[in-house]
Amino acid sequence: MESHKVYVGNLAHYVTEEEIEDLFAEFGDIMSVKIKPQEGFAFVEYSTIEEAENAIHGTNGKEFSGRTLKVEDAGPVRYHIPG
Repeated sequence: MESHKVYVGNLAHYVTEEEIEDLFAEFGDIMSVKIKPQEGFAFVEYSTIEEAENAIHGTNGKEFSGRTLKVEDAGPVRYHIPG
């Protein structure tokens, strides 16, 4: 199984995972959101690369909570299933 991760930078320190999920949900099936509020960034994991690309194009440069988002590809996520 392979999913795809998007980097979301320039976040305000008070933004929550729920707010990030709400913002990015329109672009596809979100598998996870991991936020580092003190560092001002998050990762949003989508089930497909197409969803991740749509999220990048739909949110990069958009204003959110008084800041301009920097959204870019963070690459595929590979899961190893022991057999």
